[in-house]
Amino acid sequence: MAGNKIRGITVEIAGDTSKLSQSLRDVDTALRDTQNQLKDVNKLLKIDPKNTELLKQKQDLLNKSIDQSKEKVAQLEKAQQELGTRTDSNAKQYDAIEREIIACQAQQEKWTEQVKAMESPVKSLQATLKDVSKTTGDWAEKTKGISMAAGAAAGGL
Repeated sequence: MAGNKIRGITVEIAGDTSKLSQSLRDVDTALRDTQNQLKDVNKLLKIDPKNTELLKQKQDLLNKSIDQSKEKVAQLEKAQQELGTRTDSNAKQYDAIEREIIACQAQQEKWTEQVKAMESPVKSLQATLKDVSKTTGDWAEKTKGISMAAGAAAGGL
């Protein structure tokens, strides 16, 4: 995100005058941490692309990123409302906030597309695992009788 581009802007939010970058610091830090985790998961998925646990983690991290970005947009929109309409005196601040909102929303769309793109492979893997589980269960049931017959035969010797 372009959080550094709005550094030094002072906006009154909920009656508290503070720098906008200060009010966004927590959400930016959380978003950055989530993105670092996502990079780690993506590196591991290159090694093992069908690892279901990693796929689940990726999906969870993408959804978390979307939520964090939505929170950031809400904060930015609130700051923009506090500024009021764009005027000559606040144009620089207003435009910086507007650019940041656009950047966040664009990133949200990319993450949403990634989550949607993952749905098909995840469902396919789930179906495969279900088939394997059913086959294993069927095989266990069929071999159960063989084990009992072998045990009876061995006991009868």
